[in-house]
Amino acid sequence: MHFQKKNYSSLYKSSIGFTLLELMLVVVIIGILASIAYPSYRDFVLRAKRSEGKAALLKVQLAQEKYRANHINYGSLAQLGLSTSSPTGYYNITVNLSLTENAYTASANPNFMDTNCGTLSITQIDTKMVTGNDTAINCWGK
Repeated sequence: MHFQKKNYSSLYKSSIGFTLLELMLVVVIIGILASIAYPSYRDFVLRAKRSEGKAALLKVQLAQEKYRANHINYGSLAQLGLSTSSPTGYYNITVNLSLTENAYTASANPNFMDTNCGTLSITQIDTKMVTGNDTAINCWGK
């Protein structure tokens, strides 16, 4: 048997590479996907940062009740032994005490731009507040 080598190069010459139209179509599709994905990603990152602020405030709330069980009033962050910032530093934590009413308001002020929720706050009676454009229910969760 004798095999003949066939010349296939003439068959593939017209299909090598991409046309400009195909390339632009791919760029448009990637642009549409990015315009949908980026806002969702940004919202996810903001919600993750907010969860750190909420967790820090709930830790303050728990420490306040523990402190009050042994004292006649609530305590400052120093008395509670807590830091003035959240674990990764996204929020500055403050506690405003009202010794005459035996009450407190703990606040988490963000170190990043959060126009929806702004500063998160909680009181001794579990009242949750925000300073941003959104409602406390949306920012704190249901």
